[in-house]
Amino acid sequence: MVQPSKKSSVIDFPTAVRGASAGFSVLLIGSLLAMLLTFLLPAYGPMLIVVAAIIGFYVAAHRVGSASMPALHGAFAALLSYLLVLPIWWNFSFAKNRIDVGVALLCFALAISTGSLTGWMNSKRTS
Repeated sequence: MVQPSKKSSVIDFPTAVRGASAGFSVLLIGSLLAMLLTFLLPAYGPMLIVVAAIIGFYVAAHRVGSASMPALHGAFAALLSYLLVLPIWWNFSFAKNRIDVGVALLCFALAISTGSLTGWMNSKRTS
């Protein structure tokens, strides 16, 4: 029996939400490890936060699903994972000055760029 073809949407929302959940877990665990590393080796804490952010955004965006625009799907999933972890980062690690607002905006840009690049790269593999 032939199954009817499923119309693909621009963003596969169930896959994006699952990816955002996995990315949130990586971001949360990575930021907690970075805080611990900051106490032990203060020079390497910020570097671990950046590495954890890139890995978390990759994990959020690497499953494209049936999205017709994988780059947009990846950016959406990575941005959703960032929006899930932002209140925790904001309340526990930021001093809430103008520099930290700039860091939050740079992480926003990192989420969009890493997610869209990951989605675009994985679209070739899943097509």
